[in-house]
This record gives sequence, C-alpha cells and structure tokens, in this order.
Amino acid sequence: NPMAAPRLDHFGLAVDSLDELHTVLARAKAYAERDDRVDIIDYEVEDHGPLKLHNFYVGYLLPMMVEVQFFELLDS
Repeated sequence: NPMAAPRLDHFGLAVDSLDELHTVLARAKAYAERDDRVDIIDYEVEDHGPLKLHNFYVGYLLPMMVEVQFFELLDS
C-alpha cells in the first residue's frame, strides 16, 4: 500500500514575494478547474506580531499537502 497521511500533514515551500504566492495560488486554482484531484485550502494570513505568515495549502497526488508560504517581516 502507498503511504497515506491525514489531510493537513504537509511540508512548506517559501516564495520570495507576496505576488509570487498569489501567482502560484492562481495557477493551482486554474489547474484544479480541470483536475478534481487538486485539493486547495485557500489563502490566509496568520498574524504573529512582528511576522505575518501568508500561506495556502495544495495537495495533488502526493500523500502530503504543500504549504506555500511568504514570510512578511514587519518593522518594529
């Protein structure tokens, strides 16, 4: 049997900009329109004070999801 994992088990990939994160998300959503095996947990922002974590999750064929992340460091 192939490896199986709960839906939110994931590994992360960081991108260099918020624009890049939104581009990757748009491409994942476009692909999901033609392949129902794509599983997307939509964009959100987690506010951790001096850091905002922008992210979304995507799953496709792998046993784990991928969290695409952009780390926004705020000025103190």
